[in-house]
Amino acid sequence: MITELRQALTVFRRFAGVFLTYLVVSQAVLWLALYPAFWWVARKLFAWGGIVSINSANIGSFLGTAPGLAFGLLAAVVLLITVLVEAGGFIKLSAVIIHARSQPSFAAIVADVLKSFRVILGPGLLLVVLLIVVLFPLTGSAMSAGFLVGLRIPNFIMAVIEASPALSLTYLGVLVVAHLCAVALSFIFQFMLLGHRRFGSAVQASFRLVRLNLGRLLGFMITSLAVYTASMFLVVGVGVAGYTWVRWEMSSSWWQTLLGSSIVFTVAIVVWLGGILLVAFQLYLSTNRYYAYLERLAEDDPLRAAATSYPRLPSTAKPNLIHRLLHHRGAMMTITVTVILGFAGLFTAFETQLTAAPHIAVVGHRGGPGDNTIENSIPAVEQSIAAGADYVEVDVQRTLDGHYVIFHDATFSRFTHETRRVQDLTLAQIQNLNLAERSGLGGPPVRVPTLEEMIELTKGRIGLFLELKGATADEQMVDDAVAALTQAGVLESSVVMSLDYQIIEYLEQHYPQVTSGFTYVVSLGDTHQLLGDYLIVEEDAASAELLSQLHEVGKKTAIWTINTPESMDRAVNLHVDAVITDYVTSWQQTAQQRAAAHPLDVLVSLLLNW
Repeated sequence: MITELRQALTVFRRFAGVFLTYLVVSQAVLWLALYPAFWWVARKLFAWGGIVSINSANIGSFLGTAPGLAFGLLAAVVLLITVLVEAGGFIKLSAVIIHARSQPSFAAIVADVLKSFRVILGPGLLLVVLLIVVLFPLTGSAMSAGFLVGLRIPNFIMAVIEASPALSLTYLGVLVVAHLCAVALSFIFQFMLLGHRRFGSAVQASFRLVRLNLGRLLGFMITSLAVYTASMFLVVGVGVAGYTWVRWEMSSSWWQTLLGSSIVFTVAIVVWLGGILLVAFQLYLSTNRYYAYLERLAEDDPLRAAATSYPRLPSTAKPNLIHRLLHHRGAMMTITVTVILGFAGLFTAFETQLTAAPHIAVVGHRGGPGDNTIENSIPAVEQSIAAGADYVEVDVQRTLDGHYVIFHDATFSRFTHETRRVQDLTLAQIQNLNLAERSGLGGPPVRVPTLEEMIELTKGRIGLFLELKGATADEQMVDDAVAALTQAGVLESSVVMSLDYQIIEYLEQHYPQVTSGFTYVVSLGDTHQLLGDYLIVEEDAASAELLSQLHEVGKKTAIWTINTPESMDRAVNLHVDAVITDYVTSWQQTAQQRAAAHPLDVLVSLLLNW
């Protein structure tokens, strides 16, 4: 196994320039041609459907329309083409290199891989899409589309899963099954793209080839991953040692910043290159094993014929520029040093501007309960006020008899013995409930506050993000909430927000003086054209590019829900107007540490969260 891995690594290292060049070519094809064309058509379809973006508020209704169905079909086609050009191209390139030890024409690879589209079409098309969109991203497979890398279950959903033993066990079971399926399907795309088999036949063939070589495959995968990880640890370890020496042993000066940032950028570039070549490396090794295991089969085995099946593509006349540069050590060293010193010099010259801590308001999510109090309660709000929060966010719903209470869930079952919905109970019945009944926190009973009580509690003490929540969120609730805020004189310090875009449209049309906030999980399209003074973005959708775009058109931005240390470390560097968190004190500590951080530490944090 070690010998086979060494041989595979030798070939991959020899053709690393070819793989890197194909990466550049394939991304150019996608980002300069395919994706612009897709978004041009998508915007036409959005306009036909009367929307500016497809988001969490309208996705269900839009996909049920003619333009929505056309968009869904178009998106599926683009997804498949992306996987074919990216992963499929590396598989075909690997096959040619394994058999012919030559560099094929990249145009020929793209053309050949697109011809394979007809192999994917058929009864198994939906399952192929599910593999690409769900299974492969969930298991970290290299067969995922590039823009889906890093896709994960949002933290606000994971928090619900982790809070329930039953859901946690179910999720663990799903992960185990997903990884088993991913292993069993290790060669499905090799059989489809190289063996020209349809989906069902490719699944059966992959299952059989994996079953016959399961021990060898797992050993090879674990060993190759260990070699890659050890290499990355070695690079990072040397870089960290050098950075630590510069950071702590040298006096603070521009030389320290230049040298320290040079080390940081060197490590970052090596890790970045290692990361972008990792996908090619994984697909090359997978294809290498595909052919190796086929050759182990008996001559009369039905799968054996695929061992000699690979694309016969024309070779390029001469090595490409990147390949030649990689073999010209002097040129590569000059370019590398120039790039690193260029970045380090810019950072040294503008470190004050680049590392200035952005001013970010903190909003206590559902009052900011942390782990000590009950959400959407008076104690939670008092805790956020004491911690110095700028706002609290609370949820409002209407009772059976037309009153408004502060509560998030549809029913009270998470907190009490009561299982009925908020809208099915009167105010008197709701105020008899004790929200601390199932909390295990002890102490006095915690009551459900009314909207009027919440406004009075926060008036003059803290700003209010008021989310119109649940089935009772309608135009009447908008009218009543605005009237209550106006009567109390707190309209200017309040934001009225909703996940329902129609609520925001009604607010903008009838109450332009109200600061409105549209909350969404995902938005694809011209997000900056959405209505709302605030666009309140789920943390995974909050890129620096999006935030900048929204600010350019005069929008304010907020991110929800920033609860984990990792989320806080990332968000504290973003130019966002507000973060919404359950843990106000933890955020305050993170923000204080960021404000006092050394410029080199800020640089490391920025690169880690890039």
